[in-house]
Amino acid sequence: MVIVFCDGLCEPNPGGVATYGWLAYRDCAEIMRERVMARYGVVCSGPGATSNVAEYTAVIRALEWLIKNGYAGEEIEVRSDSQLVVRQLTGQYAVNAPLLMPLYRKARELASRFASVRFRWVPREENETADTLSRRAYYRYTGREAIKRV
Repeated sequence: MVIVFCDGLCEPNPGGVATYGWLAYRDCAEIMRERVMARYGVVCSGPGATSNVAEYTAVIRALEWLIKNGYAGEEIEVRSDSQLVVRQLTGQYAVNAPLLMPLYRKARELASRFASVRFRWVPREENETADTLSRRAYYRYTGREAIKRV
């Protein structure tokens, strides 16, 4: 199984700088974890930039990388601290924001290419490394630290 941790931020939210981070581990019978990859980047800034756009982008970029690098036959678990994104991708919430609909569709289309994909919400403290990656992207783009969520 490949476990992917995803996070996004937008500072200020909305309309600021939206960044993302993700990392993936191969989980071998809970005995050993091998880091597969970690990435981060800037989504956009200004109008249209939101934390939800950043969160979706983290999921999309991770799934794209996994497909490109031969992991489509694997069982994948995507973990995020965004309840909105996880609940939309699992069908518990409808996607009402027009800005999010294309991102939702892209994430679902990418997920359909895998043998198995689960989306799971995790508390913020279990997603710290992905959060650090999204903050690194923000810092590299702006030269400023993002405000820490409480």
